[in-house]
Amino acid sequence: MPGFYATEAQYYADSLSRFGGFGVDIFFGISGFLITKLLLDEQAESGGISIAAFYVRRAFRILPPCFLYLAVVLITVGVHSRLEVFSVLFFFRNYIPDMAGSHATTHLWSLAVEEQFYLLWPALLVFIVLHRDPKSRAVLVAWISVACGLWRIADAQNQVTERFLPYVPVHFRTDLRMDALLWGCFAAFLMSDPTMRERLKNAFHQRTFVALLLAGLVCVARYSLLTGLWLPMVIPLLLMGTILHPEWIISRLIDHPWVRFIGRMSYSLYLWQQLFLVSGWEPRLVFQKSPQNLILIFICAVLSYKLVEKPCMNFGRKLSAGIRSRQVYHHDYGLSTPADRPPALSGSSS
Repeated sequence: MPGFYATEAQYYADSLSRFGGFGVDIFFGISGFLITKLLLDEQAESGGISIAAFYVRRAFRILPPCFLYLAVVLITVGVHSRLEVFSVLFFFRNYIPDMAGSHATTHLWSLAVEEQFYLLWPALLVFIVLHRDPKSRAVLVAWISVACGLWRIADAQNQVTERFLPYVPVHFRTDLRMDALLWGCFAAFLMSDPTMRERLKNAFHQRTFVALLLAGLVCVARYSLLTGLWLPMVIPLLLMGTILHPEWIISRLIDHPWVRFIGRMSYSLYLWQQLFLVSGWEPRLVFQKSPQNLILIFICAVLSYKLVEKPCMNFGRKLSAGIRSRQVYHHDYGLSTPADRPPALSGSSS
């Protein structure tokens, strides 16, 4: 396979890397599951969910490494417009016209989707927990997920929003990708119910996992509006299978120390790879050529993680713990004063 392609069309016709975009669906599914699980665990342990503490953790986890990356991009390769810079700083990179952005920040569309989703989801999650019984919470999230997927199909078939968002890539928009996150949230609600978890564990066999994996691969290989509706459903189910059955070979592989290390480094790797990996039809600078580009990706990612991401993340957790230690929740999630604090809720987990 040649390393350089004359045109974009030739690249997408020949290169297997065209399937890399489907990795974002996996990323969204895992993210929706993990964030929802952490919030539900907090609610189970302390009797409530601190949205303020959540946003503090999120800000210190996401913002410093992202802003450092943007600063390096501005110094090295530059950007196309001021709009591009503002879209990165305020997380709407997924809603600007394609020609207003550069390659170096294109990947931040998926981070924008996440941040926009998490501006809404914690409050919606609290509402669902307060107003729905445990058995119907997952069902409600499933219906919202289906509605988002159907909206994507309707918009694609009728060009409902094309006149309002010209030249904005449709696969970047939060309203058209939100179901990938929501199905992960759906899986977390299922797993939070001990009875449902046990039922799923008994029903989920290795042959079920293999069948779902094959279905996911078919969705990728034969992508369409319909399979695009199914794929976000399949990914969290596969994730649930590995959690419910840690004895499986695939589960043990995922839990390998090297895989876990890559998982911890994933955000830094996600940020920095874009500076060094350019499309096959585009000219490359010295540091974007193989093999030095791969080496530089890992060097920058490790330095970013060790010197910026991890210290800021730990600081954010300390601030979050301080916020939660001053907050006590009644059954309606209202805050009480320290004098009203019930002994059972006096502690706070980080």
